[in-house]
Amino acid sequence: MKSSFDLILDAFSREVPEMLGEVQLLTQELQRIVLLWDELWLTTLNQYHSQIVKNINRLEFEMDKLKMNPSLTKQQTEVLGRKKYDIIFKPILLVFETLHSVSSSPPSTPHEKSFHEKYNSIIEQGLNNMRSPVDVWNPIMAWNPFKQLLSSLQARSQRKNASQLRLKDISPRLAELKNTKIVLPGQTTVTISSLDDLVLVLPTKTRPKKLIFKGSDGVNYGYLFKGLEDLHLDERVMQILEITNTMLASSKVKFANPAEYRARHYAVVPLGARSGLIQWVPDVTPLFGLYKRWQQREAAATQSKTGFNPGAVTVHRPSELFYAKLGSFLLPEGISPTPEHRKEWPLSILVKVLTELMKETPSDLLAREIWCNSPSSRDWWRATQNFSRYTAVMSMIGHVIGLGDRHLDNILVNLSTGEVVHIDYNVCFEKGLQLRVPEVVPFRLTQNIQTALGPTGIEGTFRHSCEHVMSVLRDGKETLLTLLEAFLYDPLIDWLADVDHGYAGIFHCISPAIAKKFQKEKRDLNRELTHTMFDVRIAEIESDWFENKEETINLLPKLLETLEIWIENHSSIERHEDSIQELQQAMSLVKEAEVNSDHALYSIYPSYMQYKVVLDEEQNVKKLLQEKLQNLNEWLEIEEESMNSIRGPDAASWGEILKVLEELCNESSVSGFLAATDFLSKAGQAGMVAQCEQAEGKVRGAVQKCLSTCRSMFELLMHYSNICSMYPLETRQNHRTYKHKEWIEALTERIDMERYRAIIKSFEAEFRSNAGDLLLSQSALSVAQAMRNGSSEISARLQTLQTMNLQDEIEASGLELAKAKSNLEHVIVGSNGKSFNMTAIGIVLSTLSGINRKSLNLEATISNFMDIGLGNTASFVVQSQCSIDEMLIQTVVSKEILSSVQSILNVDRNIELTEVVDQQILALRSIEEMFSKCRSVVLPEALRRCQMGDSSVYAVYNRLSDIVDSCTIPISELTDVLEVHLRYKVMEMESPVTPLVNNVASLRAKFSAMLEEISKEEITQGEMLLLGLNGLCIKAENLGLSAITSLLGFYEGSPVAWKKIDIVREAKTIAPPFFSPGPRDVLWDLVFVQRLKAIHQTLALCIENGLAFRLPSIGHIGPEIRDLLEKSRLQPICHTFTELEFPIRKYGLEVLRRQLFGIASIATTYSACQAAEHMGFNLNQFIGKREVGADSTISFDQISQAVIEDASGGTKAMSSSLLAHGVGHVATLEVEVRKYEALRNYEKAVEADRAALAQWEASSTAFHWLYEDVLDNPAISSISAAEFQSRTTFLHEMTRIQKQLKVIPTKVGEVLEQITGLGASVEQRLKWAAGANPAVAEQLEEFSTKYNRATDLLKEVITLTNSMNIATKGVVHFESMRTRTKEAIGKDAEFRDLIEKCKEVCLLGESCPTHLTTAEISLLRLVPPDRPIDMTWLTKADSVVSNSLRKARERLNEMNLALQESVDRVRSDATHLRENVNDHHNVISSMRALLKQMGKTETNVQQYLLEYKSYSELCSIVIKNLTSDLDLQKVKSAKEALESMERKIADIYDLLPKLTLPDAQDHSHASRVDKKDKGGVKPDVKDVHAGRNPVAVTVWQRVKLKLEGRETDLEKPLTIKEQVDSVIKDSTNLENLALLYEGWTPWV
Repeated sequence: MKSSFDLILDAFSREVPEMLGEVQLLTQELQRIVLLWDELWLTTLNQYHSQIVKNINRLEFEMDKLKMNPSLTKQQTEVLGRKKYDIIFKPILLVFETLHSVSSSPPSTPHEKSFHEKYNSIIEQGLNNMRSPVDVWNPIMAWNPFKQLLSSLQARSQRKNASQLRLKDISPRLAELKNTKIVLPGQTTVTISSLDDLVLVLPTKTRPKKLIFKGSDGVNYGYLFKGLEDLHLDERVMQILEITNTMLASSKVKFANPAEYRARHYAVVPLGARSGLIQWVPDVTPLFGLYKRWQQREAAATQSKTGFNPGAVTVHRPSELFYAKLGSFLLPEGISPTPEHRKEWPLSILVKVLTELMKETPSDLLAREIWCNSPSSRDWWRATQNFSRYTAVMSMIGHVIGLGDRHLDNILVNLSTGEVVHIDYNVCFEKGLQLRVPEVVPFRLTQNIQTALGPTGIEGTFRHSCEHVMSVLRDGKETLLTLLEAFLYDPLIDWLADVDHGYAGIFHCISPAIAKKFQKEKRDLNRELTHTMFDVRIAEIESDWFENKEETINLLPKLLETLEIWIENHSSIERHEDSIQELQQAMSLVKEAEVNSDHALYSIYPSYMQYKVVLDEEQNVKKLLQEKLQNLNEWLEIEEESMNSIRGPDAASWGEILKVLEELCNESSVSGFLAATDFLSKAGQAGMVAQCEQAEGKVRGAVQKCLSTCRSMFELLMHYSNICSMYPLETRQNHRTYKHKEWIEALTERIDMERYRAIIKSFEAEFRSNAGDLLLSQSALSVAQAMRNGSSEISARLQTLQTMNLQDEIEASGLELAKAKSNLEHVIVGSNGKSFNMTAIGIVLSTLSGINRKSLNLEATISNFMDIGLGNTASFVVQSQCSIDEMLIQTVVSKEILSSVQSILNVDRNIELTEVVDQQILALRSIEEMFSKCRSVVLPEALRRCQMGDSSVYAVYNRLSDIVDSCTIPISELTDVLEVHLRYKVMEMESPVTPLVNNVASLRAKFSAMLEEISKEEITQGEMLLLGLNGLCIKAENLGLSAITSLLGFYEGSPVAWKKIDIVREAKTIAPPFFSPGPRDVLWDLVFVQRLKAIHQTLALCIENGLAFRLPSIGHIGPEIRDLLEKSRLQPICHTFTELEFPIRKYGLEVLRRQLFGIASIATTYSACQAAEHMGFNLNQFIGKREVGADSTISFDQISQAVIEDASGGTKAMSSSLLAHGVGHVATLEVEVRKYEALRNYEKAVEADRAALAQWEASSTAFHWLYEDVLDNPAISSISAAEFQSRTTFLHEMTRIQKQLKVIPTKVGEVLEQITGLGASVEQRLKWAAGANPAVAEQLEEFSTKYNRATDLLKEVITLTNSMNIATKGVVHFESMRTRTKEAIGKDAEFRDLIEKCKEVCLLGESCPTHLTTAEISLLRLVPPDRPIDMTWLTKADSVVSNSLRKARERLNEMNLALQESVDRVRSDATHLRENVNDHHNVISSMRALLKQMGKTETNVQQYLLEYKSYSELCSIVIKNLTSDLDLQKVKSAKEALESMERKIADIYDLLPKLTLPDAQDHSHASRVDKKDKGGVKPDVKDVHAGRNPVAVTVWQRVKLKLEGRETDLEKPLTIKEQVDSVIKDSTNLENLALLYEGWTPWV
C-alpha cells in the first residue's frame, strides 16, 4: 500500500506539481492549528489535574508510611522518599517535557510568539522545580507552578474574545493562500479561493475550530476542523448513509414519496490519524440547546418570582440533577450515590429516579419548537412528517450499524423542515456496549422525540417508516454487507475504542514522530519506574520478609517432625491392634480346648515338633541369608558412596587438595622447619638443626609420594566417571550385587519352592555366558565398528585443524585487520573538505557494488544448491558451514566500510541501516553458534542421555511425535504444500492448498502448549534438551526477524526512485517475499515447520544411537523405550556425528534462505545512497534523468561513477586514480576480514570437535567395557584391543595404585607423629627467643604458619587417601562383579550354594507336612509346649495369653493418649503455620499488583509467579488438611506438601529481592520471543497489517444477523414487523433507559 501511494504521489508531482504543493501547504498548516500551544497545555493540564491531585495524596500517604517504618535508617528513608517522588512525578514530567519540546521550538506565528513570550519561562521554571524539588516530602510545591499556569490559561480561555481567533495570527501562510486548485470537500468543481480571517473555537474539550472557506463560485463554505479523533470511521459511515439513501430512493412505498426517506449526511475528510475536516451543517439546532434554553427560562422565571438578581441563580447540569435526585433515594437505603458504587445501585431506584426526572421535564420541548417555527399548519404537518421519517431512517440504520453515544448534543434538528442530522459516529458498531456505562438501547426514542413525532406518536408514520426502512435494508443486505466487507481490509479504520487515547493521541495530532517518540519513552519510563517501585517495596518489606522466612524455616521442620510422630503413633496403633487380634484368637483356642476334651489342640504336639524342626532349619538358612544380605548391602553402600564421590563435590575437593599439594612441593620449605634452622644454628642447636632438616625431608617425601599416587588415582577415577556416565541406567539394577540382594531379600521374606525355581531361572538367564551368542556378538561388533568410524571421522578433522597455532594466528590477524580498517578509514575520512568526502562516498558506492554482487551470487548459489539437492551428508555439512562463513565475511566487510563512513556523516537513518547490517551479522553468528553448540553441547548430552536410557528423552520424543503425527499429511509433505501456498500468495491468487496449510496453526498451538506446560512444571533432562535446542533455533529466527523488521521500516519509506537501482531489484528478487504480509506469514510458517521437523529428526537420530548402544541389553529396557519401539519406525543404528547434526544444519540454511537473503545488499545500497545525498549529490534527479518507463533499472556502478566524477569536477582520470586507491584498501580489508573470520571459525570448530571427540571416545570405551563378554567371541573378527582402553588393564592399574594408596595414611600418620614433638620444641624455643628479641618474631610467625599448614594438610591427605581408597574399592568391586570375571564367577557359586540350602529347607518342609493354622502357630510360639498338650499347659497358656492381652490393651490406651497428644501438637503447629502464612501474605500484599504487572513481560517474574503459586497451593493443602479431622491420607499429603515447601523456601524468599528487569533492548526482544514465539507462534512485524481485522469480522457478523432478523434468535428469524417492534420496545423500556449514563439525559 505504501509503495502504491508513493507511485501515485510521484505521478502527481510530475503532472500537477502546483496543486500538490498547495495541498501539502494546506494540510501542514491545518496540522499546525489543530491544537494551538495554549490549547495544548490547557487540554493536557485539565486532563492531568485530578490525576495529579490523587497522586500527590497517594505520595503523601506513602511518605508517612516511610517515616513510620522502624526497619529503615534515616539515609534509607531519604533515598526511598526520592524514589517514590520520582515514581509519581516522572510520568508527569515526561508529558510536560514532551509538550515543552513542542512549545519551546522557535515560534513561526504571532500566536506562538505571544505564548512563547508569556509562558515559556514559567514552564521552564516549573519543569526545573519538578526535576529538582526543594523538598520531596512536600510534593505539592512541585505542582504549584503548573497549577498557576492552569489557572492563567483557564482565565485566558474564558475571555469574551477567546472563542474568536484571527487566521493571520495562528497561520499566516493559510491566510495568504489564494486562488488554489484544491477542490472543496463535498464539492466536485468548486475550488478554494481563500479562507476567512475569522476562526471560531468551540468550547469543548477537543477545541474544534470552525473555518470558512471561500469557494471559487463566490459562496462561503463552513467546515469544522477537529482534532484528537480518528475520522476515518465517520468517513466510512457517510458512505453507508449514501448507499442507504440510494436504496431508499429507488424503493417503492405507499402513501409517500421515496425521496422523503433519506439520511442526512455530510462531507468528512480525514487529514491524518487524529484530525480532519467535517462539513458544517447549517440551520440545525442540537437537542441539548432546546433543553438548556428551557432550563434558563425556568431559572429566569424562578428568579423573577423571588426577586433575585437574574445572574444569581445558575442552571444545573444534567449530572447534578441526576445525582441530587439519586441521593434522595439511595442515602436512606445506606447506599452511596457516587459513581464508584454504580454497580450497587438497585434497578428499581434507578427507574424511580428516571420517572421523577421525566415528570419534572416537559415532554413537548421539541414539538413546541417545531410548532413555533412553522408559518402554517401545512408547514407544521410537513415538518412533523419529515421529522418522523428522518428519525425512523436514522433509528433503523443506527440499530443495524450499532450506533451509540446518541446524547442530546449529537442529534441536530432543523426546526423549520424537521430534518434530523446525526453527528459524531465514533461510537459505532456496538462500541457503546463496551463503554464504562454500557448503552443498552438500540437508538434514542425518549419522551421528547416521541411527542415530536406528531399526534400518532410511535404508532403512525414513525412505525410505518421504520418497517419500510428495515425492509429496504434487509432487501439490500448483500450490498451493505459487501460494502462492510471492504471495510474489513481497510487498515485505516480504527475498529477498537480509543487505541491511542490520552497524551499519545494529543501528540499524534501535532506530529506522528513526536507521538511515536513519546510512546517509546513512556514505555521505557514505565519499565524504569516499575523497577524503581519494585526496589522501593523490597526495601520496605525486606526486614519483615526475611523475618518471616526465618520463622517459616523454623516452623516447617518442627511440623514435619510432629507429623512423623503422628504417623508413627498411628502405624504403631494399627500394628498393635493386629497383635491384640492375634492374642484374642489364641485365647479363643485355649477357651475352646478347656471346655472340649476332643479339641484338635490336644493332638497338635507331634505336628508342632515336625514344624519346629523345619522352622529351626529355616531359621538357620535365614541367618545365612541375613549375613549375606548384610555383606551385599555393605558393598552396595560402598559402590553408592564411590559413585557419589567421583560424580559429586568430593571429586572437586580432591582436585583442590592436589592443587595445594603441588604448590607446596614447589616451595623451598614444605614443613616450615627450614625457616627455623638459621635461628637454631645461631643458638648452637646443631642437633635440632639436623632433626629439622631430617623432618623437612620426611614431610617433603611424604607429600611428593602422596601427590604422585593420589594424582594418578584421581585421573583414573575421573576417567572412569566419564565412562560410567555413559552406562545405561539399568546397569546398576542388572548388576550382580544388586540382583543377588534382590533375590536374597525375596527368600528372606519367604522360603518356598516356587520362589526358589523363579530365582534359579532368573539367575541362569541373567548371568549365563553370552560368549557363544553369535548373533548378539555380530550386532555388538557392528555397533563397535560404527563407533570407531565416527571417532576416526572427528579425529581426522580435528587433527587437520590442530596443525595451526590458532591463538597466535588470531592475535596477529586481529592486528592486521585493525591496521586495514585504519587505512581504509584514513582514505575515506581524509581531510574535512566536501570534495574529498564526496569522493570517499563514491569509493564506498563502487566497492559496495562489487561486494553486494558477490553476496547476491553466493545467495543464488546456496538457493540453487538447496533446490537441486542436498547431496551426501558430509558434503552438505561442509557446504553449509562454508556458505554461512562466506556470507558472514561479505556482510562484515560491508559493515566495516559503512562504519568508516559514519565519521563524516551524521544521519540517523543511515545509522538505522547500519543497524540492519549489524542485525544480519548477529543473525549469521547465531546460526554459527547454533551449529557449534549443537556439536559441542546439545548433541553430546542428548547422546549420553539416550545411551543411559533416560526415560524423559523418550517421553519428550513421544510427545513431539504425537504432535507431528497429528498433521493430516506427513510433515515432510507439509513443507512442499507450504512452498505451493507461498507461490500463490506471492502472485496474490487464491491458494488451492489452504485447507492443508491449516495444519500449521494446529501444530503451532500444540507445540506452544507443550512448551508452556514444560515451563510450569519441574523440568526433566529431556525437556531441558528440547528447550535448549528450541532456544538456539528461536534465537536465530528472531535475530533474522529483527533484521527484516528494521529493513521493512526503512524500505517502505524510501524514495521510489531508489527501488529502481539494479542491486536493489536483484536483491529483492532473490530475497524471500517478506515485503508483503501474506507471503511473509507463509515464510514464518515454513521456518516453524522446518524447526519442528529438525528438532524431531535430531531427537530421533540420537535415540537410534542410544538404542544401538543398548542393543545387547535390550531385554532390560523400560516400558517407555518398549512403547517407543512399538509406535515408531526407529531402529538401533549408530549414526556418525555428521549425520546427527544434519537436520539442524539443514534448518540453519532454511533460516538463512527464508529470512536473510538480500537484506544486507539492500541495506548497504540504501545506506550508500543516503550518504551520497547527504553530501549533496541529487540521486533522485540523477535516476529520474536516466529512467525509461516504470520497469527501468539504474546501474549502481553508474551512480558510483557519477558521484566520483561530481566530486572530481568531471575529471575521469582523477576519479579513476582515486577509485583504484580506495578499491585497493577495500580489497586488503576483505582479505584480512576473511583471514580473521576463518581463524575464529577454526577456533570454534576445534572446541566443538574436541567436545564431540571426548564424548564419542568415552561412549566407545563404555560400549566395549559394557559388552566385553559379548565382543570376546572367537567366532567373529574382533576389534584390535589397541583401538580402545582395555577394562582389565584399567582395573589392574587401579588395583596397583590402590595398594600404594592404602599405605599412605599409615606412613603419613607416622610422619605426622614424628614431627609433632619436634615442632612443639622448635616453636617453644622461638617463643622464648621472641620474648627477649623481637626480631625473632618474624621467624616465629613464618615457622608457625608453614608448620601448621603442613600438619593440617597432612591430616587432609589422610582423609583424602581414605576417601579415594573407598571410592577405588567401590569402583573395582562394581566392575569386577559386573561381568564374568573370576571374582564374579566365584560369587555366583557362593550364591548358588546358598539358594540350594533354601531348596533343602523347602524339600524338608514338603517331607514333613503340617496342618497348623495361623492362630495355632501364634499360640504355640507364645507358649511353646515341651510335651503333649494337657490341662496344665492350657492353664499356663490361659494365664500367659491373658496377661499379654491385658498388657497389650494397656499399651494400646497409652498409645492412644500419645496419638491424641500428637494430634494436639499437629493442630498447634498448624495454627502457628497458618498465622505465619497470614503474616507472609500481609508482607507481600504490597508487591502482588507490581509482580503481576512485571510478569506480563518479564520471563523471570513469570517463572517466579508460577513458583509462588505452587508454594501458596502447598500452604493451602497443609493448612486445610491439618486443621480438619486427621486421617492417614491427609497427613501424608500434608507431609509431602511440607517437604516440597522446604525445597521451595529458598527460591520463594531469596529470589524475590533478586528479581530484576533486563535492559530495554533485551526486554523488547525477550517479550516478543516469550509471548509470541515461545512455542513457535507467528511473530508479528511492526506496523504491518495482515489480512482481515478480527474485530471487524465480528462487527460484520453482527450486522449480518440484524439484516437477517436473527439478532435475538439464530434459529428463528423475526419478521420485519417483529424486528421493528422489538427494537422500539428496547428503546422505550424504562429499565433500559434507567441504566444509561446520566450524560445521555434519558429523561429529556
